Amino acid sequence: MLTVLAGLFVLTVVVIFHEFSHLLIAKWNGVKVIRFSVGFGPILFSKKIGETEYAVSLLPLGGYILPLSQEAVALFKATPPKSLKEKLLVLVPPLKECQSLEPQEKYMELKPPWQRMAIAAAGPVSNYILALGIFIGLYFFAGTPILTSKVMEVKENSPAMQAGIQKGDIILKVNKKPVENWEEVVLAVRSVPKDEDLNLLVNRNNEQLCIKLKLKSGPIGIMGGEEVFKNPYQPVNSIKNGAHYLYFLNKESVLAFRKMFLGKMRAQDSLAGPVAIVSLSGQMLRMGFYAYILWIGMISFAVGFMNFLPLPVMDGGHVALIAVEVIRGKPLNKKVGEAIMSVGVMLLISLALFSLYFDISRLVSK
Repeated sequence: MLTVLAGLFVLTVVVIFHEFSHLLIAKWNGVKVIRFSVGFGPILFSKKIGETEYAVSLLPLGGYILPLSQEAVALFKATPPKSLKEKLLVLVPPLKECQSLEPQEKYMELKPPWQRMAIAAAGPVSNYILALGIFIGLYFFAGTPILTSKVMEVKENSPAMQAGIQKGDIILKVNKKPVENWEEVVLAVRSVPKDEDLNLLVNRNNEQLCIKLKLKSGPIGIMGGEEVFKNPYQPVNSIKNGAHYLYFLNKESVLAFRKMFLGKMRAQDSLAGPVAIVSLSGQMLRMGFYAYILWIGMISFAVGFMNFLPLPVMDGGHVALIAVEVIRGKPLNKKVGEAIMSVGVMLLISLALFSLYFDISRLVSK
């Protein structure tokens, strides 16, 4: 139960931040927003504030805003679902009030391209901002993660094991050169010529020991990994490290998609659906507060990254279609636009089903 609640909280925070940004930018540009919903499907409860209905819907796997448009007017005329099955299949329920009498300046499709582009991009941009804010905050309050010089693993039959290095040894010096973290250990070992002996001063159970080993062509066979946080409350470093981590996630995500497209990486190794997100949310919560907050930042980044992809239905797809409209100097043919969106819906449903299948397969394999 805790895992489910932890996962739902993560998804809810990220979705609200995403959709509320769409809403704010839409209203700022004079577009009427008819509905703001957390979740899809049948509305559990709602409250109208001003001209907008704020709702919580049954399926908590996303959300949407419904700006005033010709499609929204048509939604009012749609036949309300009667059976339970029909209600569950309708992701965006029909409207109760007619919207056709609103002035034209409040319609989404009648706004200039740059305003529509800003509204579409607001959601993913806000997810990047939320992720960056979380990363900066964690670096500021927790500090910078550093791998200590503690040996966490000694490989079997390696030069290190033959020389007597043990798991838990803390390396103090490499050839009389003091080291304070694992990066310094690696650099110091690499700087020793291959024909020289490697002399390590280690702390083992509060005793200092000198260990000598012969360098060979391969690695010496030790691994670090104990992570500690140092130097909190440094705003400049926090901003720099937070921005660098966001850049790292973005670069790795682009590379992963490139590898999947080229067939060098399996989709199930990269895609994670709602089941995996909920499961991992529970694990992160058990690891501690900072790990859980970091997870929220990573999910916010992932939602922003996915929505920036130029795929129909995604926010990036809307931005791309508006850009094509600007280049052509006129809107796309309505039937062409509808066909593109239909393909986008099918792709999105397929992606969701594949992700769900991979999630369940991973759970079963465990």
